[in-house]
Amino acid sequence: METLSILVLEDHPFQAQVVAQQLRTLGCRNLFCAADGEAALVRLSSHGPVDIALCDINLPGMDGLTFLRKAAECGAIRSVALFSGLAPDLRLAALQLARLLGLQVLGDLGKVLSPDSLRNVLLRYRRGAPAAGAQSDDAQPTAQEARLALIQGQLVPYYQPKVDLRSLQPAGAEVLVRWQHPRLGLLGPAGLLPLLEELGLVRDLTEYLLKAAMAFLQWQQPESRLPLAINCPPYLLEEPDLPGRLQELLDYYRLPSSLINVEITENGLPGIAANSLENLLRLRLMGCGIAIDDFGTGTSSLQRLCQLPCNELKLDASFIHGMEQNPRVLAAVTSSLALAASLGMNAVAEGIESTRQLEQLRELGCAQGQGYLFGHPMPGREFANWLRRWPGSTLPKEA
Repeated sequence: METLSILVLEDHPFQAQVVAQQLRTLGCRNLFCAADGEAALVRLSSHGPVDIALCDINLPGMDGLTFLRKAAECGAIRSVALFSGLAPDLRLAALQLARLLGLQVLGDLGKVLSPDSLRNVLLRYRRGAPAAGAQSDDAQPTAQEARLALIQGQLVPYYQPKVDLRSLQPAGAEVLVRWQHPRLGLLGPAGLLPLLEELGLVRDLTEYLLKAAMAFLQWQQPESRLPLAINCPPYLLEEPDLPGRLQELLDYYRLPSSLINVEITENGLPGIAANSLENLLRLRLMGCGIAIDDFGTGTSSLQRLCQLPCNELKLDASFIHGMEQNPRVLAAVTSSLALAASLGMNAVAEGIESTRQLEQLRELGCAQGQGYLFGHPMPGREFANWLRRWPGSTLPKEA
């Protein structure tokens, strides 16, 4: 956290001082405060871009909304977390505005900060994005490097644990990708996926991860094997040989199909074609699970949801992060869980970071979850060690 640059945009001097002190306690050194948007822009013009803006909205002079628009236009901030006493529905709309402006949204802190909530906001940025303005053209991966990454085995599968929220026993994992770049170090998917899309190699990546995941399952003792979830871009569902190719891989690795879950994002559902629907049906008939990922952030209709052969809903992390501060978000989570239950679908909450979130989700009847509270994405052998060390029925310590 020492490397993060942070702006605290708050007009009350004492409140700004309290936030700044909490940030310093968390190890942040590169930070400054401003009392209104105009003063913040002046400081940013001399300071340079910052990674995170902790932003109030009701400010004298230039308010927070105008500041966010102007700062986004000139690239002065990379991400934002709201620190405001506005009504919850207005805060939710302000965060949506920030997303539309192209900013990374880290969360809604309300007006009363706790060290844990502030720390979680910083960790979301640290793990989710590079520092603002930190990369030159020479520090950007190239399409040719992405092509070589697939050939030379530079892509590493990482596993984020999924836990049964009632028993706290491990329930599986989501398979993610990291790029061990020879020049830039370990990169997340944001530096890789657009390049592979450009090259038409996303199918190759998906098969690469499937093979790696199945090899990992085969390496484990049969009694230790848990289902693994693979993200599948919706357009890959149109390929007629998808179910057959997956069955060939399962046969080769001698694994049951129940150990593979296919996750598709909700945004891919509205325009799903007949052959995609047929493939989803075939995957379910084979015994694979089908999950709708990032549920609540897309545009699918209830009719489409009822028609598709999916057996799992994954609630997007943004809803879990907003439950405590925003009654509307809590209502959306509650109704989504009730919908999943009424449709006979498993519900998985993403982005669980605190024991309070865990307790709320348990009270609401959510079956499974994943997030930093349980474990970060990790390489295969580290995940195997996590499975052996996981305490089980006791509440974990917060990340």
